Amino acid sequence: GTKSFMIQEMEHVEFNISRNFVAIAGYQEFKGLLRPLPIGSSIDQYTGRFHWDPGAGFKGDFSLVFLVQTIEGQLVKKKVTITIQSKHGILKDIEDDFLRRIEVSKD
Repeated sequence: GTKSFMIQEMEHVEFNISRNFVAIAGYQEFKGLLRPLPIGSSIDQYTGRFHWDPGAGFKGDFSLVFLVQTIEGQLVKKKVTITIQSKHGILKDIEDDFLRRIEVSKD
């Protein structure tokens, strides 16, 4: 299954990917494609922990995929979704989205 985390905009997130690993690679999944991890994030190759300090403007859902090579030689895929909420709250996000749609429809 997919693990999920919910944080506020500009809030630090950190979690353990695996304790049984030789190597870990991480990617951001976007529209079915694997991209580099988000800016400001990293994987500690000694502890197996993921760290991220999302900058201003990072909001919404971020789907991450980690490929873990275990000590036994298996390749395991782990999925994590991080949802970043606006510091102004969900109502502000809805309002901002609504105002953007109005501006687009004027064109």
